[in-house]
Amino acid sequence: MEAARKRRICEIEEERSGKRQKKNHSGNSDRTTWDKEALKKEVESKKDGEKINWTEVIHRYYVTNKRGEMARNGKQIV
Repeated sequence: MEAARKRRICEIEEERSGKRQKKNHSGNSDRTTWDKEALKKEVESKKDGEKINWTEVIHRYYVTNKRGEMARNGKQIV
């Protein structure tokens, strides 16, 4: 546990000094190409308690990564 804490402190210091870039697991949402507004309208139109199949949604809206491939973490991005 102590070793992990020391590693994290070193990572934070490197991020602050610019030696390391802070990780962003969901990516830059401004660079996405899928229709966010249509997705938002669809989700808002759902009734309270209605289940949403997020895998189906990311395929329908073709949520991609920066290489243009289907995003493996699409459910996290959405």
